[in-house]
Amino acid sequence: MIELIKSKERVQSFGEVFTPIFIVKKMLRVVEDEIKNPETKFLEPSAGEGAFLCELLRQRLNFFKDRDEKFLLKLLANIYGIELLSENISVAREEMKKICREFIFDEEILQTADFVIEKNIVCADALDLKNILFGDWQFFPTVRTIFKFVKNIQQNLFEEENFMDEKKSSLVILGNPPYQKDNENIDGTRDNPIYHKFLEESWKIADKVIMIHPARCLFNAGATPKDFNKKILNDEHIKVVDYEPDCRKIFPNTDIKGGVAITYFDKEKNFGAIKHFIPFPELNSIHKKVVLENKNFQPFSKLFHTPVAYRFSKKFFEERPDLITKLQKADDSALRTNIFERLPEIFFDEKPDDGEYIQILGRQANKRVFKWILRRYIIDEDLIDKFKIFMNEANGTGAFGEILTMPFMVGRNIGSTQTFISIGGFEAQEEARACLAYIKTKFCRAMLGILKVTQHNPPQTWAKVPLQDFSASSDIDWSKKISEIDGQLYEKYSLSAEEIKFIEEKVKEMN
Repeated sequence: MIELIKSKERVQSFGEVFTPIFIVKKMLRVVEDEIKNPETKFLEPSAGEGAFLCELLRQRLNFFKDRDEKFLLKLLANIYGIELLSENISVAREEMKKICREFIFDEEILQTADFVIEKNIVCADALDLKNILFGDWQFFPTVRTIFKFVKNIQQNLFEEENFMDEKKSSLVILGNPPYQKDNENIDGTRDNPIYHKFLEESWKIADKVIMIHPARCLFNAGATPKDFNKKILNDEHIKVVDYEPDCRKIFPNTDIKGGVAITYFDKEKNFGAIKHFIPFPELNSIHKKVVLENKNFQPFSKLFHTPVAYRFSKKFFEERPDLITKLQKADDSALRTNIFERLPEIFFDEKPDDGEYIQILGRQANKRVFKWILRRYIIDEDLIDKFKIFMNEANGTGAFGEILTMPFMVGRNIGSTQTFISIGGFEAQEEARACLAYIKTKFCRAMLGILKVTQHNPPQTWAKVPLQDFSASSDIDWSKKISEIDGQLYEKYSLSAEEIKFIEEKVKEMN
């Protein structure tokens, strides 16, 4: 049995997590017609210990098991693999040889099969491939060996003109590429993604591509380049075959924020662009009503301010040049997360009586604390003197419908470090209370779940939440209980009984 994780170090250094057999079989079903086509070539650019290669070979040989052994050898010859780690390659080759011996019994053909496996399954970096030898095998019956190289390819496999120049057969690329490289952890908080490179290069040369990978890109979240996210969401040849929000059901002991997805590319088929990936059909229909078909829709994210909304003023730099060396950079005006520890000289637990002071909310010793600072040392986006809502920038885990770490209202003369985000900027306290009530509704957090799939909670994740009128003239009575406000919102957007049931069952209650 293949261990899904060999070691934490190998996961961090090489992004190595092996694919369980039930996922391998599910993915192979998508390209079953190609498996049954003996001319189709398969390539796995991150083969690991051969989970895909072995199951693919077994299915091919089993389907054609009644054919002669030379024909079975041809099926093997159209399977290629690349793997970065030599110990994995050794395992993959040996497992493939064992499978061949279940279907082929002629010793001479088996020797040739071993030779083909050694040549077709190679140790290399598929993304930095400068000199690799692959063969396009043909029968050559006049000598003892059954196959020979017809042409040698010694260039980057991922250059379209180099793999099967005069292509008479289709190419399928499949697998589970490494997700990130040289990372401290695999929870997506400080990742250096690499999986998108395998997908991009595969789409260039293959007729079909079936891969499992992090799903964050489908929500335009995480560190994957935005250009890639745009590509996968707008390419009409790409569709989502399966999505699992809890990756631990597939890869135990891993925590991939946003879950994992199986995507399928077929250059000959038009699936229609994904555009907006929403895995729940009920939520998809709600999104259509609330966002796409609503001419009056405005995003709630308009009320959000960046985590650096509050910054040091010129007065601070002029009056306290002795403290500048303690900043991360000499001209760094942001109130960083650790600013209380860096500058205790200007942040006070008790309000001094030597000038005009305001409070700054931050974290110290893992607790929320308010510190006093001279008003003239802080500039803001016209927020200090207004009522607003504060919320952690990192909030929850990204699970759909989860309770948010308690957002709360603050009054005038209060700002925050970049640990928190500010919502609103209301003149009236009642409007701020109404905004806070809205955030706590199940409806609001259901809409938030369309884009929020990680713990990060930046303004753009709220772009699918509809903005409301929080004034006394609003069409919503914000003085009611949260559950009653939800009822008003369901009615406002004409949600069906099934859609309401989905929200009520999936989204946790907040008080």
